[in-house]
Amino acid sequence: MQFRLRIASAVGVLGLLGVAAWIYAHPPVPGSYYPSCLFNVTTGLYCPGCGGTRAVFLAMHGYPLDVLRQNLLIVVLLPLAAWRLFSLARFAVVGDWRWPQFGYRSSMAIALLVVAFGVVRNLPFAPFTSLAPKPLAASAQSFPDEGGNLAGRFGDLGSGRR
Repeated sequence: MQFRLRIASAVGVLGLLGVAAWIYAHPPVPGSYYPSCLFNVTTGLYCPGCGGTRAVFLAMHGYPLDVLRQNLLIVVLLPLAAWRLFSLARFAVVGDWRWPQFGYRSSMAIALLVVAFGVVRNLPFAPFTSLAPKPLAASAQSFPDEGGNLAGRFGDLGSGRR
C-alpha cells in the first residue's frame, strides 16, 4: 500500500514540476495559452488567485518586487506550497512521511486571510486598488533583458500578443 502511495506521490510531484516548467517557459500574457479566471470573467471582480500565475512566473524569473505587484497573497502561500511539495517529494523518494501539519487555528487563519484578501483587493479606492493584479506588460516594465528590451526576453509583452 505504501509503495502505491509513493508512486502516486512521485507522479504528482513530477506533474507539478512539469506545470512549473511550462509556466517558466511560457509567459502568461493576454492571448497566450492560459485560460482566463472564470470568477473574473463572470463577475468582473478579482478572486484571491487572480495574478497568481503571473506572480509565480515572475518569482521563477527572479523579480520579487513584481511578484508583490501581481498577487501579494502568493508571497505567503508560495513558501507553504513549496514546503508541502518538498514533503511530498521526500515521501516519494525515501518513504519518510512527515507531512506538515496545520492545526485548526492555522487552517482557519489561512482561510480567513485568503477571503479577506479577496474582498480587500476589490475595494474601489486607494490604497486597495494597488492590490489588483496588473497585466504582465505593465508589471514587466521594470525588468528589461540584458540588451535593454523586454520583448526579446518574454515575447511581445507590450502589446499582449505573442
